[in-house]
Amino acid sequence: MNPEELKKARNKLKKNKIQNNCEKPTFNMMTEEDLSQFQKEQLDINIEEWLDLIPEYTFKTEYYPLPMELGKLFMEAYETRQKTGKITEEIKEKLKEYANSIQKVIERVKEDSDGVFIKSSSRSAKDSVIYETKFKDNYRTNFLKLENNENNKLISLLITGMALLKTKDAYQMLQLWTQSERIYQDMIVATKFPDRFNEHFAVRKWQDMEVDMEFRAFVYDGHLTAISQYNHFCYFPRLLEMKEKLQNLMVTFWKENLRDKLHKKFPEYVVDFCIVGENYDKVMVIELNPFKYTTDSALFSWEKERKSILTNPEQFEFRLVKSVRSGSKSLISSSWRKVMDEVDEELKNKK
Repeated sequence: MNPEELKKARNKLKKNKIQNNCEKPTFNMMTEEDLSQFQKEQLDINIEEWLDLIPEYTFKTEYYPLPMELGKLFMEAYETRQKTGKITEEIKEKLKEYANSIQKVIERVKEDSDGVFIKSSSRSAKDSVIYETKFKDNYRTNFLKLENNENNKLISLLITGMALLKTKDAYQMLQLWTQSERIYQDMIVATKFPDRFNEHFAVRKWQDMEVDMEFRAFVYDGHLTAISQYNHFCYFPRLLEMKEKLQNLMVTFWKENLRDKLHKKFPEYVVDFCIVGENYDKVMVIELNPFKYTTDSALFSWEKERKSILTNPEQFEFRLVKSVRSGSKSLISSSWRKVMDEVDEELKNKK
């Protein structure tokens, strides 16, 4: 990729920036050299690179090819939406053509479940669920089940967003992808390396999980050095009570099932776990991410703790949020805050 192309891509994102609810927008802050290196490292840890090493420890997955022309179509559609607020009929028709084939994969993968989760080779389009027409109504319903406070509002947003990642409609999924900055970024990366272009829709059987039972673990030089709760803007009281059990479960799982299988190909990586089961006794791998500052460090800091903790094989730390974090609302995207504020106002006017 030449420097001028990189500069244009980054400036385009600066102009049209949409933050998602859980990550710092680092992509559009990189230098040309950093961005080029990020692109190579991300391709090295796409799902096609690790899934076959540990298939029994993650979700049933079937790939459907995502050709370069469709990757470019997602980029075109995203840019069109940014300019006009909608996509053209021509884009819709092209999406429908792909949807018919992807729908067949969905039917095979979902089996007895009521849906699937679909991601690209690198990431999901989780930032796009806010554009689902039922997002606000579902958020309101979830929030009204809980005590009225900011922490529970954030938890309700997470619950709502996670549930809407489940799909059984390929065309609806493709339309949402045209609104995802994450997919837009990933397609910029992928299409700039045509000789390595190997993108897919990863159609994954849906696994119910609770929003507090996701964790991010850091592995360096074959050592598990740190684990953090994934949704780190929220306080989940029961995690503190379960800390020892959860830590032992994840550390044991990693040592017995992942360490030797992944080490040769991935001496360092960030892995996301979920803990499921009636008794919270089963660990599953959600995905692997680059061991780089471009990957959200959750409750740790790449800048301040890379040497002291994240790359230190002599220690291990498991971090949880210990109390309600003041000001967490200000850290989520403006579109998510808008939903919170609108529902607050509606409920206030009903009193």
